[in-house]
Amino acid sequence: MEKLNFLRIPLIFFCAWLLVATSAAAQPAGPLVLGMAKQETPGAVRISLEVSARVAPQVAVSGQRVDLTLGDTALGANVQNLPEDAGLVRVMFINRRGDLVVSFLFRRPPTRAEAAYDRARNQVVLDVFWNEEGDGRRPAIMSHLGGALVVQPDGASSMRQRQSVYAGDWRRFFAEYETLLRFELQPTFSLPALPPLQPLAENAAGEITRVLNAALDLGHGGDWRGALEMLREVPAASLQGAAREQFTLLSSEALARSGAANEARGRLQSFVETFPGADLEPRARYLCAYAQATTGDPYGALFHLSQARAILAEGHPLLSQVSLLEAEIVLGMGRDTQVLALLEEVALAGGADDLRQLARAGALSGMGRHAEAVRLFGELEERYGQLRNAFAVERLARALYGLGRFAEAAEAYARLAVLCAGTSEEGPAYFAQAQAAWRAGDNRAARILLDRVLVAFPDSRGGPRATLKLIDLAVLNGEDKALVWAIMDYARMAEEAGERPLREEAAFKQALALHLSHDNVGSIALLERFIRNYFSGRLRPQAEALLGDLLPLVIDELIDRQEHLQALVLVERHREILLDQRINWEFLERLASAFRDMELLGRAARVYLFMLDNNREPGREESLYLPLLGLLLQREQYELVGEYARRYARDYPRGRDRVEVLLVKARALQASGRDEEAAALLTAPDRPAGRALDLLGGRICFKLGRYADAVVCLQRFAEDLAIAPTPEELLLLAESLYRAELLPEALELFESLRTRAEVADQAAYRSAQIYLHQGRRALALKVLRELVDEGSSDLWRKLGQEKIAVLAL
Repeated sequence: MEKLNFLRIPLIFFCAWLLVATSAAAQPAGPLVLGMAKQETPGAVRISLEVSARVAPQVAVSGQRVDLTLGDTALGANVQNLPEDAGLVRVMFINRRGDLVVSFLFRRPPTRAEAAYDRARNQVVLDVFWNEEGDGRRPAIMSHLGGALVVQPDGASSMRQRQSVYAGDWRRFFAEYETLLRFELQPTFSLPALPPLQPLAENAAGEITRVLNAALDLGHGGDWRGALEMLREVPAASLQGAAREQFTLLSSEALARSGAANEARGRLQSFVETFPGADLEPRARYLCAYAQATTGDPYGALFHLSQARAILAEGHPLLSQVSLLEAEIVLGMGRDTQVLALLEEVALAGGADDLRQLARAGALSGMGRHAEAVRLFGELEERYGQLRNAFAVERLARALYGLGRFAEAAEAYARLAVLCAGTSEEGPAYFAQAQAAWRAGDNRAARILLDRVLVAFPDSRGGPRATLKLIDLAVLNGEDKALVWAIMDYARMAEEAGERPLREEAAFKQALALHLSHDNVGSIALLERFIRNYFSGRLRPQAEALLGDLLPLVIDELIDRQEHLQALVLVERHREILLDQRINWEFLERLASAFRDMELLGRAARVYLFMLDNNREPGREESLYLPLLGLLLQREQYELVGEYARRYARDYPRGRDRVEVLLVKARALQASGRDEEAAALLTAPDRPAGRALDLLGGRICFKLGRYADAVVCLQRFAEDLAIAPTPEELLLLAESLYRAELLPEALELFESLRTRAEVADQAAYRSAQIYLHQGRRALALKVLRELVDEGSSDLWRKLGQEKIAVLAL
């Protein structure tokens, strides 16, 4: 037992040491990031990271990402991440071999970034810059939006983004927009005549030699089925060497050319594996690639073609066939540009060259070079009659449709439907024919075809498209009642359509139909959801453009109904879209006014600043300065008041608001403690006349002890009979006269004010003082006694009593 106790003591110490060591290891030895903050300035953003100790930062810019690396640093436990906003997408923290990488993803690629350690604040400061030269946008309101600002001739602003060709006539969208229809078809993979194989020597395989050479002659003569029948009688197991190679390759080619591609594929793959490096390997790989392409393995086919190309010497006759087959395979994969490059390597003679032209025509159609494609297809049909390959016919129809030759396109799609009979592409082909017929103006034929698709092929890819098209036609031909039904039908299609692009189209058309039925609020709600659900969709720009059209209308209505909070929510939620659109000047004025009414002075000021900086219709912006200056003064942004007041004076020296603008500037100077500058401004000989300027100038000069200047200002103020001065304003003038030692004028004014109850006591006391100064002691005492007996102000009565007592000594 004692021995056990003896062992237990070291064990306890060991566990305690282990706990301490583990605890110590859990605490990082290096600096910690304790917090982050972000500040935006025009063309830049500053991000400050509070750290626990000195750290050497490194920064790297890669596209939209800025990576800040802090060596031997860890992330603190309670660090709040920066929120996503109009400039910043997200911030990620990455622990990389003991270093902390803080990765910032911005919405626009920065031009440069700088990072430094600020010892005074114990912070790492990251400055990220964008090139804003020539950009009139203010980050305060634009929030680093993409696109370039355009100032319209009428002074409205817009961005080169989120514009729609349907703006102003959104009903056209139902007639013109088409979700892309792609057919799942493959081109015909050609297998033109290959360079002839050499016959076997007479005794290469005994008696079988004659049979092999005879089969070879049949194949070269075009009778591959006959050759195949003959080769089936040959005992393959007895062949060796060159005879076995030729037999395997010849029988495989006969199978491939007789339609047995799967069997040919297996034999050719076996040939490549069994006879590596054989002289016939390039030919075997080419034939294997053909068999793989026709059996649905394009990537395996491309591999064998690349191997064959690597073996063949430059100028070998088989290279053209290899390039042609590769071009046909990548054509079926949709790589139209690559097809044209490959076909440049093809040099075939006679009718074989038409295979190259057929592939070229298909690629041109896929690239949108429709006129060239139609010309090539036409030349081929003149020589061989109508195209019989579904892929080629679809490309011809697509080219005709793209050229606006809709009647011919409808005929081509009708041929395509016949060629696709019994396959999954028959329904889409009839729908494409209906679409082309409708575009050609044959509405009756289009409706018959659409009905046929819905009845015969409802589950094909043409079925939902036909349904959507019939709803579109009802909207285009009907009235408001048709819109009501269409809204419900589009909603159903947006939920039930099998293809995402069709659901996207239906969802947008539902929102558009709501707008056309005068439910703009409902349309905005659907568009908001649409943009969330189809953020990367093809129709997102159209949705944002429509939203940009509707938002000013709805926000105006909300402002008219005094529902300012709801208006603010819409503005804040869709600020980028609003600013990306062609913005109506009157709407911006109403928006700024609404913000001001809600006492959201900062937002109101930003709207005015945006209008000033981005509207250039001469004279139109003059009316913005005064409300802007008033807001800046309320927000105590006195430097900006001075800046924009100077700008107004420069641009509008005779402007109708020049007096009020100067008044706000003087008040800003006064509020910032710069009374001398305010006084100089208000007493300048060339300043405009204005009672408010005179009154403020008089008050500031009086405060500064510049009584003569105060008298000048206040006399000019009092002489303006448009509005009678108040007793307090006249008292200020009288006091200024008194302190400027203009006593007769002061006495006259004080005596007149003794009848005004608001200032009578002070006026009486000052009158008595002037009387004493003039040596009229008895009159002074009389006035003082009246003040003491009848006055209402304790202060002035007490001063009167003290003055009487002094005079009695």
